[in-house]
Amino acid sequence: MSWWEPATEDWWGGLPVVRKIVDAGPRCRVAVSGEIVAASTEGRHGTRYYRCDLDDGTGAVGLLFSGRTAIPGMEVGTRCYVEGTSQLDDGRLVLWNPIYRLERREDPFHRDQ
Repeated sequence: MSWWEPATEDWWGGLPVVRKIVDAGPRCRVAVSGEIVAASTEGRHGTRYYRCDLDDGTGAVGLLFSGRTAIPGMEVGTRCYVEGTSQLDDGRLVLWNPIYRLERREDPFHRDQ
């Protein structure tokens, strides 16, 4: 499996792959699609990072991108696929620097002829 292909196996590097956030815990490989429901730039220990909360309908996970203050297209309302190894951060499930793919938005001006 290459980095741009979605995880298709049940195990990745000895870690279980979960497809729903509700099933995830620390040290799981998470491979889910959902909608960004919150986004902000935060800082901790002198390092800035961009945080998005992704909700897949079963739960939410924080997506943390270190050294970034924004990511084009990663904004509230955007649907995307993410993949990464989960961990707890202040009691919340997060993915640090996950692989992500933005899902295509429908063009409201395009109509099939």
